[in-house]
Amino acid sequence: MIDKYKVLNNEKIQFDRYDEVKTDNEKMKNIMKSKLKSRKQVNKKLIAASISATLILGSVALTNETTWAYIDRLVNHIESFLDRDYGEFEKYKFEGNQSIEDNGLVLNLGDVMLDDRQLIISLSMDYTNFDFKEHGINKKDFIPDIPIITIGDMSFPGQGGGIMQRDLRAENKKEFLYTVNLTSIDTDGDGLVDTDFEILDNLEKNKDYNLKIKFKDFDIGESKTEKGRLLSKSFGNWEFNTTINSSNISSDLKIVDINKVMDIGKGVKFKIDQVRISPTSVNIKTQLEGDESNVTSLIHNADVSVKDESGNRLFGGGIGNSNGNGIYHNFERKGSEKKITIIPVIYSENNTKYFEDEKIEIDIP
Repeated sequence: MIDKYKVLNNEKIQFDRYDEVKTDNEKMKNIMKSKLKSRKQVNKKLIAASISATLILGSVALTNETTWAYIDRLVNHIESFLDRDYGEFEKYKFEGNQSIEDNGLVLNLGDVMLDDRQLIISLSMDYTNFDFKEHGINKKDFIPDIPIITIGDMSFPGQGGGIMQRDLRAENKKEFLYTVNLTSIDTDGDGLVDTDFEILDNLEKNKDYNLKIKFKDFDIGESKTEKGRLLSKSFGNWEFNTTINSSNISSDLKIVDINKVMDIGKGVKFKIDQVRISPTSVNIKTQLEGDESNVTSLIHNADVSVKDESGNRLFGGGIGNSNGNGIYHNFERKGSEKKITIIPVIYSENNTKYFEDEKIEIDIP
């Protein structure tokens, strides 16, 4: 798991802003007091004029006027992107806290978290020494693309996923949260995924696996000659290495067997076998069965809508499986859901149909 003390040692916390440490952990207290003591020896007259807020860092309380936003920029943790309490996912995280510079670009790996069917990564990019004019690139569109993931001897090239971004222009910095799909695997070594894969079902509990996270390509914006075509370019190699273990996330994963089959027309059946609920997400795999041409015409119109007990929709998206007849749907949880309702949907230009009679209701403990 992530070593919070090591992270603290490497963070550039401005200790001249603090005068008090509150913690129930002696190791953390000694680290913080030594930092504060060395600062006070330089200027013993520096005393905070006012104290208006208490900032929590793990089990440490730093008494200061600064706010959570300051620490969010500093630590770059997953919870801040997902609007969760600090440290809420601590038991699922693994050691990141690495920096690599190439071609004037510094990528800083923050948190690494294994979730069901995906890897979640927080990252910051410092472009202070990168010459955008030399490369003819717009700073606004410049984003590291989805990284290539390798877990043990399992390779996940060309995966889809999502990227959330924050711009810190005054610091020449951007921060990102990556969710990288791990739903298909390359089994023959040709660099292309070819087989559907359940990552948590295939990792041994309590076994550590080497994890490689490789950033290489960058999104650089839309083509100036071909409207709508997005461009990417390689600027170097940033490969981070750490270790992960699936025991905690696997233990807290709830799997509900559904085995629902629906007729959606054109001789095509819509199937939902399982719903998988983790602390951060709801994952649903849907499949269509029937004539290949009809399945192909309907696959991108078949969807599911997920709501909580108050009727609020969960945000999510989907990606196709390796066989072209199914979709992996991933929905982000807020963490407060007590119940979810899943409704199959078939979209069309003139008549979107919600199959309310086929809805699935699941209580979340």
